[in-house]
Amino acid sequence: LMTPLLIGGWRGRLMAWAGIAVLVVLEIMIIRNVFQPQQLTQQIGRDEESISGRYEIWQQAVGIILDRPLTGVGLNMFRDGRVREEYQERFPIVSYFNPVLPHTHNEALQFGVDMGLPGLLIFAGWMGVMAWMLFQTWRGGDHQLQVVAISVTGGLGAHAIFGLLDAIPIWDRFAFIGWWLMGLGAAAHYLKQKRPVG
Repeated sequence: LMTPLLIGGWRGRLMAWAGIAVLVVLEIMIIRNVFQPQQLTQQIGRDEESISGRYEIWQQAVGIILDRPLTGVGLNMFRDGRVREEYQERFPIVSYFNPVLPHTHNEALQFGVDMGLPGLLIFAGWMGVMAWMLFQTWRGGDHQLQVVAISVTGGLGAHAIFGLLDAIPIWDRFAFIGWWLMGLGAAAHYLKQKRPVG
């Protein structure tokens, strides 16, 4: 959706928007199983089960944050057996059958569970500052920096949307990609400050 911002001329932008419209229609057709209609009922049932399971997980996460608003349970401790045992009785998660529940399936709640409300506020502050820096880089940088700003915005935007219903555990595996994107955005903003436009 951000590609048209980088294309000069109305014809190029119009073609970019047309291409995006075609991709959106194809994505909707794939989601609705137009190409395999017999699987639609199975997919609807799976999605409903997944959403109800996430609701239970989020309830437990909110319970943890309310119990420990200043500290949370500790970094990457949501999956720990002691935390699971303590909160499973009060906020049961019956739809998740795996014995290890790795994370809260919501990035903001994960920060709150791990580090309490201060950690959640720091996370929100990082996102706000990063959005401001990317906007400043896009508005005042040269074309190369504008491309970087748009790309990082797209990556972090996708990460944020994904983080509403799921979350890569913040402290392990592929979480570093989000931090790399933030570092790239900060570097582009730094270069924008040092590099004269034109």
